[in-house]
Amino acid sequence: MSLAQACRTCAAAQARAKQETADRDDAELLRWLLDQGLDFIGLHGGNGIDCANHFGGARAALIEARQDAHTALPPSAVAIGADLDANSIEQGEPA
Repeated sequence: MSLAQACRTCAAAQARAKQETADRDDAELLRWLLDQGLDFIGLHGGNGIDCANHFGGARAALIEARQDAHTALPPSAVAIGADLDANSIEQGEPA
C-alpha cells in the first residue's frame, strides 16, 4: 500500500469513527429529549407536533410528522388548491 492510499484509508476510518460518534450522540440526545415528557414541539412558521395527545407518544408523533412532511404538498400547490374540495382536488373541482 502506498503512502497516499494509507492516508486515504486512515482519513476514511477517521470519518467513519466521527460519524459513528455523532450518531451515538444524536441517539442519546433523542432518548434524553423523549425522557423529558414532551407535550408539544413548536416548529417554524407556527406549526408544531402535538406529542401529548398522540396515541403512540412522542416518538410515534415524531415519526408520523416526518412521514407527513415527506408526503406534504409544496406551499404553492396548497395555495392553488385552497379553494378546492379536498375530496376532489385531483379533478380540480371547486368546493
